[in-house]
Amino acid sequence: MPKTAKKEILAALAAMALLSSASFAQPTEKPGHIGVLLPLSGPLAPFGQKALRGILAGSGLLEKSPRKGVVLHIADTCGDAKTAAAEAKKLASEGVTAIIGPLKGDEVKSAGEVANSLSLPLLALTPARESTGGSVFRIFMREEEEVDALVGYAVEKLGFRRLAVLFPDTPAGRNYRALFWESATRRGAAVTASETFPPNAESLEEPLKRATGVFGISLAEQNASLERERQRKLALLTGPREEEPAPPPPEKPSAKKKKNAPEEPVPQVDFQALFLPVTQSLKAAQLAPQLPYYDITGVRLMGLRSWNYPDLVNVGKEYVEGALIPSEWSPSTAAGALFEDKFTRGYEEKPGALETYGFDAVSLVISKGALAGRKELLSSLASLREQEAVTGPLSTAPSGEIPAIPSIMMVQRGEILPASEGPQ
Repeated sequence: MPKTAKKEILAALAAMALLSSASFAQPTEKPGHIGVLLPLSGPLAPFGQKALRGILAGSGLLEKSPRKGVVLHIADTCGDAKTAAAEAKKLASEGVTAIIGPLKGDEVKSAGEVANSLSLPLLALTPARESTGGSVFRIFMREEEEVDALVGYAVEKLGFRRLAVLFPDTPAGRNYRALFWESATRRGAAVTASETFPPNAESLEEPLKRATGVFGISLAEQNASLERERQRKLALLTGPREEEPAPPPPEKPSAKKKKNAPEEPVPQVDFQALFLPVTQSLKAAQLAPQLPYYDITGVRLMGLRSWNYPDLVNVGKEYVEGALIPSEWSPSTAAGALFEDKFTRGYEEKPGALETYGFDAVSLVISKGALAGRKELLSSLASLREQEAVTGPLSTAPSGEIPAIPSIMMVQRGEILPASEGPQ
């Protein structure tokens, strides 16, 4: 981070800390005062700091002409649920009209109990889906929307009809496989291969061979066997036919083999795209070169939102070219372009997913009633419909979830770009 940006953040934090301490003795509600509850120390600190940077960028407090009427009260959960509850009570006593955060499920649960007891809106930035209800909301991308957007682009935009999935043998991997299968089937596409591999596997040799028929008999041999069985059943139904002359015996292989003649079954690739739901972009980049190594070419890779990271293209290089990736946001939208501009001006680098969630969360809280009071904000958040946002348009579900709408990115000429901006 540039030194100037660091100085601005430190100055902003110092000013907010003074405001928080000055207001601690006044428990009455203060419109425009917003609590921020994040892990800013301990193992989760890097994630909390990312979200905080997004919140600061969205609050307008780092602008040359800071937004008037907004005060942030920043508290550290230390990654601990009990601390999160204690800090939530402290923020409530300081009169905040809302709390943004925390990130972790158990912290959201404990802080949410405090928020619900006081009808204090809390907008969590967590993947924990069971955390919402009452005064507690969450803004995050659902896995089903993530996968459905990915499959939808492959089937409807690219015209793919035959898909495959190789997934790690973990609860998350099996869930992604089920979501992928359901979305593909609903859209009229066939899943022609579905194979699993150990979560720590460094090689995809066995699942790739199973997916392409190289283990046992090839797909061509399987099809020939099915055709013979079909003919046998047909003969039983139609009765005996005039016996046809037996085919000549196969020629004995020549001692001198043809150049490059295969000794083993060659892969029978009957899918156009391969979904590989591994959560680490570096892992995906390391596995991608194995497809051409095992003679699987002309297949489009499909990944997860976590692939949207420089490691994917820096390590995967040409092997990840054309890969499709869901993303929480796209700079091709009006809201996304504005967000990217604000963030890069403040920090001189591109934002990631947590920065995006933090930016949208504080923008929603400010625009939907934080300057009026808790009651007004609570009503506005509960009735959110098609609200323009970086991760949107956003609408609140009856459960209190505010699901982010996925955009599709594509690796194009060594860069991860919006899929609509480059060659298909």
